[in-house]
Amino acid sequence: MQPLLNLLIFSALTLPSFASKPTPAHASPQTKQMAMFANFDQNKNGKLSEQEFVHSVINGLYHDFDLNNDGKVTKKEFFQHSKDKKQAKVEYPKLDPQNKGFISLDSVKKFPPLIDELKLAFKQLDSQGKGFVTLKDLQSQ
Repeated sequence: MQPLLNLLIFSALTLPSFASKPTPAHASPQTKQMAMFANFDQNKNGKLSEQEFVHSVINGLYHDFDLNNDGKVTKKEFFQHSKDKKQAKVEYPKLDPQNKGFISLDSVKKFPPLIDELKLAFKQLDSQGKGFVTLKDLQSQ
């Protein structure tokens, strides 16, 4: 799971789909990062809790993988979006164990390996053990 998670986390920090309001294409990386942080910070207190981080990364990634915005990530969409096709072949069956041909957001939210990896990623971002991360913390990574 680690290689796919690394791709997902990197994507989460760079993709425009994580901003509730689209940022202009010419916006600086810092502006895009601020927009993403504002979207993740659900209670608008300037801090991301572990729960906010996990929820936001999963939702943002899911919607980014759902290329036709139909509420399902099909096998084709999953492979089309995945950079590492070999790793995607290993991971897809874990996310679609009943072989339905698509992954639901609910199944991703209940997928323990991904949740555990996101929690670990959060703990790495929260290197001081405060229980939250700020935009400044993320920018210093």
